[in-house]
Amino acid sequence: MPMSSCSARRPSTTGHDRPRRAILRAAWLWLLIGICGLVIAAPAAGQTGEELAARRFESGLVFVRDGNFREALEDFQAVANLYPESAVADNAILEIARYHLEVSGAVDQAAAAADRIVNNQSYSQGDAAPEAYVVLGRAALARSLTEGDIQDAVSNFQRGLRLYPDSSAVSQTLFYIAEGSRLAGQPAEALAGYRRVLAEHPGDPWAIRARLGAGRMAVLMNDPISAMEEFQRVRDESGDGPEAADALARTTILYRLFVRPPETAYAIEPSADAGGRTTRKVVALAPLPDGNVVVATDRAVSSLRPSPLPASERPRALAVGPDGPVVVNERGVLQRVNGESVRFVVPDRDDARTLNEVDALVATSTGDWLVADRQAETIQRFSRTGIYIGEYADVRAERLAIDPLDRVAVLDNDDGLHVYDAGRQIARLSTRVDNLYRIDNPADVAFDAFGHLYVLDREGVYIFSRDRRFMMRVPASDDAPNAFDRATAMAIDPAGRLYVADERDKIVFVLQ
Repeated sequence: MPMSSCSARRPSTTGHDRPRRAILRAAWLWLLIGICGLVIAAPAAGQTGEELAARRFESGLVFVRDGNFREALEDFQAVANLYPESAVADNAILEIARYHLEVSGAVDQAAAAADRIVNNQSYSQGDAAPEAYVVLGRAALARSLTEGDIQDAVSNFQRGLRLYPDSSAVSQTLFYIAEGSRLAGQPAEALAGYRRVLAEHPGDPWAIRARLGAGRMAVLMNDPISAMEEFQRVRDESGDGPEAADALARTTILYRLFVRPPETAYAIEPSADAGGRTTRKVVALAPLPDGNVVVATDRAVSSLRPSPLPASERPRALAVGPDGPVVVNERGVLQRVNGESVRFVVPDRDDARTLNEVDALVATSTGDWLVADRQAETIQRFSRTGIYIGEYADVRAERLAIDPLDRVAVLDNDDGLHVYDAGRQIARLSTRVDNLYRIDNPADVAFDAFGHLYVLDREGVYIFSRDRRFMMRVPASDDAPNAFDRATAMAIDPAGRLYVADERDKIVFVLQ
C-alpha cells in the first residue's frame, strides 16, 4: 500500500481538536490539585486544633503569671471544653482545680476538677494525674481539719504516691503526707515525714519547706534549740526567698522566749510613735502577714503603714481572713477591703435572727468565720461568704484568738479564759496562781506562730506555752518600768513583736 494512502487515514491534530485537549488537560490538573489538597489538608486540620489548644493553654499560664486569674480560668476552661482530647487538656483541668483551691476557695469545685483527671482513662495516664491527687488531698484539708478530712487527705496523698512513684510530684506528695501528720497532732510522725523529704530530695524546693516543718515540730517536741538550728539552715539554703523570712521570724520568737532572760525578753521601742498615736480608744488590733498592723478605734480603721483597708464607721470587731482584713461595725455588718459586706444571719424555727452585736470574730484555716454572738452568748460558725454552718460553742466570748491548728482561745471577763478545739473545750486557764501570776483585768488574747498563748492584762502581758504552762510576764514584775497601765487591745506580728494599745496615752506601744 502506498505511503500516501496510509497517511491519509491518520486523525487530524489540527483545527478544533487542540482547544478540546487543552481543556481536558486543565481539568485533570485541577482534579489532581484538589485530591492532593484533601490529602494535605486532613492532617493540617488536626494539627491546628492541637496548636490552638496549646496556645490557649499558654495564654492561661501568662494570665496566671500576671495575676489575672479570671482570664486565666476562661482560657483553661476553653481548653478543657473545646479540646478535651488535646495533649494539654489534663493540664488545663489541673489549673482549674488549682484556681478553685488557691484563689476562689471553692474547695468542692477544686476536688471535682481533680477527680475528673484521676478517674478518666486518658487523663489518668498523663503528667497531671500525680498532682491531681495532691489537689484532692489539699482540698480535703481546706474543707476542715476534722479527723475524717485529715484521713481522707492523707489517703489521697498516699494513693498518688503508690500509683506514680517516679513522678515529679513525689517530693510534694511526701511533704503533704507529713503535713497531714502535723495537722493530726502527731509531731513525731510529722518530723519523720519531713526528714524523709530532706533525705530523698535534698535539692528540691519542697525540701526547704520540709526543713521549716521539721523546725516547727522540734518546738512542739520541746526542743527549741534544734528548731532554731533548722531555721538557720533554711535561711542559709533559701537565699532571699519567703521561706528565709519565715525562718528568721520564727527564730526571733524562739530567741525571745527561750534564750533571752525573762527580764529582757521584750523591750519597749524607745520611739513613742513607733506604733502610732491615736485620738480615740482602740477597740482592736490585727496583724497582717507582711508585718503591718491594722488599728480599729471606736470611730475608724487605719494601719501603721499604708495598706488597703475596709471602710467602716464605728468598728466593733476586727480580724484578718483569707481575703485580707475585715471589720464588723456596731450594726454587725462585716465589711471587706473590696467594698463587699456580709450580714451574719442565724436560721430559727420561726424567723431568722440577724447578729447585730458582734464582739469578736476569727477566721479558721479553712476560711470559715467564728463569730461571738453577744445576744445568744454563743460562738456561731459561718462560711467564708457568710452562710450559716452551725453553733461552734455554747460560751460567751468578749475576745477570740485562733492558733495555727484552729484551737480557739475564748476570753470572757466574767468566766475567765477557755481553750476550744473543734467546738469542744479542752482547757480552762486560771487567771490566778499563787506565787506565779495574777491576771486581774484581762483585756485581750492572741497566739504567736507556734501556738504560744498571750494574755493581755491592763498592766502587762502573760505568756503561756502550748500546753498552757506559764512562761513569763512582760514586764517581768510589778517593780519593772512599764509604759502602759490601761491597755485595751493587743496584736502579735509574724516575728513575735507585741503591739499594745494604751487608752491613757492614746499610743500603740511596740515591744520587741
